[in-house]
Amino acid sequence: MKFEKYHGLGNDFLITEDLSLIGNSKYIKAICNRYTGIGADGLIIVKKDPLEMVFYNQDGSRGEMCGNGIRCFSYYCYNHHFINGNSFDCNTLDGVKHLEIKSTNPFVVKVKMGQMIDKIESINIEFNNKTYLVYSLNFGVPHAVIYTTEEITEELGKYISNHSYFINKTNVNFVNIIDENNIKIVTYERGVGFTKACGTGSCSSVVVSKKLGLVKNEVFVHQALGKLLITIEDNNIYMEGPSEKVGDIIL
Repeated sequence: MKFEKYHGLGNDFLITEDLSLIGNSKYIKAICNRYTGIGADGLIIVKKDPLEMVFYNQDGSRGEMCGNGIRCFSYYCYNHHFINGNSFDCNTLDGVKHLEIKSTNPFVVKVKMGQMIDKIESINIEFNNKTYLVYSLNFGVPHAVIYTTEEITEELGKYISNHSYFINKTNVNFVNIIDENNIKIVTYERGVGFTKACGTGSCSSVVVSKKLGLVKNEVFVHQALGKLLITIEDNNIYMEGPSEKVGDIIL
């Protein structure tokens, strides 16, 4: 069985064309384990004709979409000549995504992620005698956005991610506004835990921040190992950022 490993700003994925893994959550969870497996934040299965990204979280659960994952997927497809030209479409559980390769060295791709979200709910969640104002939305996958400058703990991220308000659990983005064109986020992903970066989380954080009048239409989202450019163009959300290949793995 052959895999390749890629990462987008430290958010890492195993990628394979082995369709027999679809639905095999137990094996996917085992191989993504960082202590007893190869280790990754998720696993991507490439389906061709038509091109489709099948994405699984680290815990073996199926994910609708993954922003960093789709950039790594596009780099894999580019390396294996599955795409013609610099512009192409890809199927996901969140619908068809349009991608445009902006650079190949380094590899940078721009993804049309979706449209501005009007349905944003706000709730108060209490944890350790403190109340957090949480903005909830679904940007392909469920996300929560919290504005804070305090130190974030694993316990807080896990508690909110698994809160009973979120029927299917949620990713949690802790946001710090730097200025109108720059924000910093830390993301706790459902089924994974804290990750080095999150593409859909970056988009969700910009969407909420724009709705609140905190940012403009072009925002750099700073994360642990770099930044993504999120832009709002004609009510559409675009994500632009890098991906890198780590290596080949044969089992």
